[in-house]
Amino acid sequence: MKSIAFIVLSLLGLASARAADVNKLKLLYVGQPANSTRAKQVTSFLQKNAGQLHAVERRGFRPEQAIGFDVVLLDWPQSGNTEQERKQGSPLGPRASWNKPTVLLGSAGFNMAIVEDRPIAVTPSIFAGSVALPRGYLDRRLRDKGDASEIEWIASQSVLDALKGKDSGEIRKWYAENRGYLHPSWDAKLEVDKEARSLGAAIDTIEFFDKAIAALRTEGAEAKRAFRLLADYAPEGAPKKPSVPDWESWLLENRAFLFFSDQGDYVWYIDPMAKKRGIPTSQLRGPARASQPAKRGSIEVGGK
Repeated sequence: MKSIAFIVLSLLGLASARAADVNKLKLLYVGQPANSTRAKQVTSFLQKNAGQLHAVERRGFRPEQAIGFDVVLLDWPQSGNTEQERKQGSPLGPRASWNKPTVLLGSAGFNMAIVEDRPIAVTPSIFAGSVALPRGYLDRRLRDKGDASEIEWIASQSVLDALKGKDSGEIRKWYAENRGYLHPSWDAKLEVDKEARSLGAAIDTIEFFDKAIAALRTEGAEAKRAFRLLADYAPEGAPKKPSVPDWESWLLENRAFLFFSDQGDYVWYIDPMAKKRGIPTSQLRGPARASQPAKRGSIEVGGK
């Protein structure tokens, strides 16, 4: 087990910082069930080198159980249950309140880094039937190459008809003008949403909500069309009625945290982490989405 090779070095580092020897440290192993092969390998090794060792299962662990121990070793490898465990939060509790020197084993560092994040967009399974493809497939053909010769498996017949006879420059121009209005048709192929087009509200820009809500103020067909568009593209939790005050209040609250996805569903979502942290979702990308770092006492070692 390659993680074990790093444990002694990590503990020596902690011991040096505390002016103590490894064989005098009180260690708490928080990891796999005691009867598992992994737990037996780690604990049998540690028992030969540590002054005192106690092992508890990661599931059900309570932070107060670490009281009285010098170092906690969190062992959290990847498994079929990892995603479900992440949804329950960090085994060590809130990072702001955890101050125990900690060695992270297996994939614990990775799991701890993203424990606050969640999958957001819903992508339909290919086993559930036809699934609309993201516009990236058309980007490479229509935008980059200006070539509409091999898009019949992605685009609807109405799009094929609109591009028929156009040269590469005309194809690129058409695509630039209509890309923001593309959505899945009944057969999951992409077509132009004519209602959104007539409203002048590209469905993938935040201005979509501004224009649709403004149209709600009018009477008759335009207001009904705007509400249908909002019902089709707005995320879960949006107002269910064509009430302008309700929609304006909702947009004011969520504007900075909205993002559009064309990964199969072509709808808007609210980024829950961005909203929780009060950071616009456009600024919360990549490493910025990692959980807030502990103030002190964490050491990451080992691999998966």
